[in-house]
Amino acid sequence: MRILGPCLIEMKSFSAIDERSKTAAKISTVALLGAFGPPIMTAARSLHDAGLEVVVLSTEPGTPSAWSSAVSFAECMRPEDLGTSAGLAAIKDFIRRTNAQALLPFWDPQMLWLAANKSSLPEGCKLLSSSQQALQMVMSKDNQLRIAQHCGFNLLPTWKLSLQEDVDLVDPGAYPVCLRPSAPDQVKPTFKVEVMQSPAELRAFLALRTWGPGPLLVQPFLPLPTAVIHGVRSESGEMIALEAFLASTKFEGVTLELQPLRMDAKLELCCRKFADETGITGPFHFELLYSAETGVFYYLEINVRLGGTTDKVFRLGFDEPLLALAAYGFDVRVRPYRAREGRSVVNRRAVVKHVCSVLKGRLSPLDYPVAGRARHVLLSLRSLVWASDSIASLRDLPGTWFFYVDRGRPQELSRRPEPNWVMRFLHHHH
Repeated sequence: MRILGPCLIEMKSFSAIDERSKTAAKISTVALLGAFGPPIMTAARSLHDAGLEVVVLSTEPGTPSAWSSAVSFAECMRPEDLGTSAGLAAIKDFIRRTNAQALLPFWDPQMLWLAANKSSLPEGCKLLSSSQQALQMVMSKDNQLRIAQHCGFNLLPTWKLSLQEDVDLVDPGAYPVCLRPSAPDQVKPTFKVEVMQSPAELRAFLALRTWGPGPLLVQPFLPLPTAVIHGVRSESGEMIALEAFLASTKFEGVTLELQPLRMDAKLELCCRKFADETGITGPFHFELLYSAETGVFYYLEINVRLGGTTDKVFRLGFDEPLLALAAYGFDVRVRPYRAREGRSVVNRRAVVKHVCSVLKGRLSPLDYPVAGRARHVLLSLRSLVWASDSIASLRDLPGTWFFYVDRGRPQELSRRPEPNWVMRFLHHHH
């Protein structure tokens, strides 16, 4: 990567993609497997824009067959069949009927399940996912932290709670702290992240939960923006794309507004080492806390799939879905990524939800920046006016309408079925 003046960043790695395209496999149809939302819609649009036919097997019941002009065919499978022989048969039948040459899953347990059954997929259809071994290595955040430390990432002080009594191990001066499960399937009732203000609050929270075999992870809570490093790594181990972005505003810990960020050289080296150490392939993104004052990045986690910021980086010009096809040896031409400083992207529906929440007095400790209601409202109104929208598209009016009108209920989009097969499968393969 090289800097072109104060505003433009050009990636040299795309020339390597052009060289590989001379021997790459041809592709005409891609099957997407997952629930409706910004990641799967972005992938459909990206691949459709590249001249490919996009078919979708939805894991969410009731999704209509025509939710985007980028999708030529879609149907639903029964969520309860995921992780079973019946589910695998349904996926194989869908691939055969649509003549898909690639299958792109969007949810971690589905990826691990399919990776374990990769040899059962129809011949001529490639699974666009990391190997079963690589997925198992990063499934646990506890294991992620060990690998991240070995690769040179800066880590926050971390306490591991295996028992209720382990609360006493946490430094009293570290509060407030963030509490995270090592793996989402290893705690009941489930949660993603919680902020605890005191040892008493932490004990009360843990008293209502059971967890294991992995520990719960406790780290100091730092009110900082999140750096998101999106990358794509080929099957041969080549890093064909690696770019940095900054979540300048967050709502309940989730990115609201995203903008390009200049890549730190040390951070880039750590990301490359981590990818090489784990053997991950395809698209991934690191999340790190970033202190502009000290220039330090603190490792949080990695997700080895398309995710919640895929739609935003795509609008900024980083074509992650198409890069994923290139990573797995398909003949596609990816437009060069050039980041323009000052540009930012939001999901306007999420911003409106944030404003409504703030006006009702529901500020969360995970909201960023740390500010009063007035400033949060002003920041959101500014982003509604000046930032690009990651979803609205004149080339896909049906998709825009479906997302903003027909499916204008964020709680439904965030649901993911978690039947017993997920728990059984993950425990069996840990």
